[in-house]
Amino acid sequence: MKSFLALLPLLLLDGTASALSNPEQESPDKLPALESARQSWLLDHTNTGLGGEFFRAFASYWRSQETGALVISVQETQASFFGHQISIWVGDRLLLQTRFYPSQRAAMNSLAEGTATAAAERLAQWQARGVPQP
Repeated sequence: MKSFLALLPLLLLDGTASALSNPEQESPDKLPALESARQSWLLDHTNTGLGGEFFRAFASYWRSQETGALVISVQETQASFFGHQISIWVGDRLLLQTRFYPSQRAAMNSLAEGTATAAAERLAQWQARGVPQP
């Protein structure tokens, strides 16, 4: 883990170093690595196949929205009687929680879309109130 964190700045700047050293050659709109640095990072902390399905669907809907550069964690807690609890974190702050059951597998895409929409709305409320971003 430490070695990955040490390499992270190099991975982010790998595609932009040559363009940044000679700005006359490349315009800022032609720097895909800089654009990806402005997108949210989605971290998958699910531990079941059903949770992984939810994460992939949530990630596709989340990336379609303009939310800025944030670190979003999707964590799954599983309980046999209570189904799966999903917690959406922005940095170290809890943004949203939802539950689903294995019987809802067929509706996973609509559940993930609703969760992504609700999370984006809650994030917009935080930004409107001036809550500092983690």
